[in-house]
Amino acid sequence: MNTHSHKVRRSIQSHRRGAALVIAIIALILCSSFSLSMIRTTVLRQQRFIQRRDMLQAQLIAEAAVDRIKVEKLDQEVLSHDKWDIEVLGEKGLVTSTVTQNDGKIEAKVTARYPVSVGPSRGISSSIVVPLGPVESQHQSESQTKESM
Repeated sequence: MNTHSHKVRRSIQSHRRGAALVIAIIALILCSSFSLSMIRTTVLRQQRFIQRRDMLQAQLIAEAAVDRIKVEKLDQEVLSHDKWDIEVLGEKGLVTSTVTQNDGKIEAKVTARYPVSVGPSRGISSSIVVPLGPVESQHQSESQTKESM
């Protein structure tokens, strides 16, 4: 009887060890899946943050270009197309502007692309169209000058 009870104890201990091993493997799998899920979430959040940062940067660059056009173009009264290469935070950007006359009004269209170093499909573009003011004809300017005298 002694050998039989010894075999039974070994069998029970073997089953306990096997069950503990299965539970440990399941716990390891669950922890690994949770860790991978957290890593994926962190990477996605970082990508969204970078995209939002670049979008905001492109928008700010476009707004700054509009201010530059207001100062330069209105003083010169020249309608043109310009292109500026810029660098912000170590990344290159590109600003294009077109100043046109439509229906007696001067308009500026500015497109800022930032960053351009990541390729044509990954940079963020921000476009702004703003009225710069009415177009004054030479006759209107002369009549205003005479009235002010």
